Amino acid sequence: MARKARRYFPARRNAARPHQDPSEHDAQITAAARQLIAQHTPAELHARLADCTALLAQADQDGTLNPGPVSLARFRRARTDHEVAQRAVELAASQESLEP
Repeated sequence: MARKARRYFPARRNAARPHQDPSEHDAQITAAARQLIAQHTPAELHARLADCTALLAQADQDGTLNPGPVSLARFRRARTDHEVAQRAVELAASQESLEP
């Protein structure tokens, strides 16, 4: 007797929320970094980057030990904060080198 054929269910993609353009993401990070530069000194930016690096490592470890949506959200937020702080330090350094 022949086996009953299995139905194929393709993976569905969320069409309502398309992926963000990488250049748009970079522009958002740069805009947030420029706001940080306007509010903080270069020394404060370096301290903030060190804090964000520690928070990112902690969020990564927490997500590894206790995976779930809350841990993932914390990790993504920490990663974004780290990217902004890193870009702010880079922009501040480039502005210092341009000024006489």
